[in-house]
Amino acid sequence: MLAVLFVFIIPAFAYNSDLEYEVKAGFFKHFSKSFSWPEPDKSKNFTIGVLGESKIYKISKRIYENAKLKNKIVTFKQYSDIRDCKDCHILFISKNFEGDLEEVINFCSKNSILSMGEKEGYGEKGVMINFFITSKGTTAFEINPREIIKAKLEFDLNILNLGTIVGE
Repeated sequence: MLAVLFVFIIPAFAYNSDLEYEVKAGFFKHFSKSFSWPEPDKSKNFTIGVLGESKIYKISKRIYENAKLKNKIVTFKQYSDIRDCKDCHILFISKNFEGDLEEVINFCSKNSILSMGEKEGYGEKGVMINFFITSKGTTAFEINPREIIKAKLEFDLNILNLGTIVGE
C-alpha cells in the first residue's frame, strides 16, 4: 500500500500550477507515517516548517486545516531563520532559500528534524528527502538514509525502495 501512495503521475505541464505543491504537501502525511521521532515527544502539535518563500506554505495550510498527524494537531510555520525551527518535526527547505544549507542540515540533524527539499543537489548535500521532477514529468524523491540515521529518526525501510538513494 505504501508504494501506491508514493506513485504520482503528474504531467510536466501541470507544474506551472499549484498542483506540484499539492503533490509535495501530500507527501508530508505519507512521510509522517513512515518516520518516528525520538521519545519523548511532548509537543502538542505536529509542526511542519517552511524555510524560505514557497507556495507550499499556503497550500499545505489549506490542505491540513484541522488535520492531525501522529495524533497531534498539524501546524505550519513559515521561517526565515533556521534557529527558530526547533519545534519542527518536518522542515521543508524551499528552492528559494538563500541561507547556509550546511547550517540547516546540521541543525536538523542535531534536533531530529526531517529535512525535505526541492532543489537539485540538496539530497547529495545532506537534505534527507529531496523532491525532483523526472524526465517523464513525475514527482519523485531522493532519500539520504545516512542523514536520517544521523538525526536519530527511525523509518520504514520500504521507503528506500520508493526513492532514489543518495549520500552513501
